[in-house]
Amino acid sequence: MVAKEAGAAEHAADDLNEAEKYLKSAEEYLGTRNYAIARRDAVQAKSKALKALQRSEASQDKDN
Repeated sequence: MVAKEAGAAEHAADDLNEAEKYLKSAEEYLGTRNYAIARRDAVQAKSKALKALQRSEASQDKDN
């Protein structure tokens, strides 16, 4: 996950954890062929991961 590589675990842990939670949920729903809910959770995971990435980048910019 790009957000992890960008240091989100340190700088945006809450958003990253939520992204991982939604991703896991999406994968579980895919396994049960509940595609609509899987898609919804995958979209949420992407949104949270992007937010984590943005927060991490902003935090690192402040540190430099």
